[in-house]
Amino acid sequence: MRKLQDELQAIEYKTKQMSLIRDARFINLQQEYGALGLAPAFLDEVRKKIRNDTEVWFNFTSPGRYTLGSATLNRFLVFILIKLGAIKPKRATLDEKTVTRRPDGKYAITWPKSTEPQIFDRVVIRHGPPVDYLAEVFPELEVACAPLRGKLPSLDLTSALDAATRAYFAS
Repeated sequence: MRKLQDELQAIEYKTKQMSLIRDARFINLQQEYGALGLAPAFLDEVRKKIRNDTEVWFNFTSPGRYTLGSATLNRFLVFILIKLGAIKPKRATLDEKTVTRRPDGKYAITWPKSTEPQIFDRVVIRHGPPVDYLAEVFPELEVACAPLRGKLPSLDLTSALDAATRAYFAS
């Protein structure tokens, strides 16, 4: 697992370095993760935990499926689940406008460039809170936090686990 951790951190570092270059070439994280030497035993352990009574779709809008705003482990988990066939990738925008509740309680999604809706039992749309959520709900806090804006992403809190966190989850 240590080798895998080192490889993931190397990919993360490379990606972040490229993102700092103004006209950097696109780094395909799906391709980078695909080149990792994943132990068959690791994949077997993950495969054992996958439910086979559900169909899960992962929709995305960026060419490489992942954004640097997502945590490294989340991106890697999505890669593994796609690799194992547990989730199906779909490059398309999903929002409340594309989802319709049917009389039978199911949901119909009409994807862009499609005329026939796709039917689902449940739909989860997770894009985070609206950009102005903090200002709407806590206007005083919004003003107080303004000087910190832009600094939190530069702290890079989600690209690697610190030793204490790693030890906690290892036990």
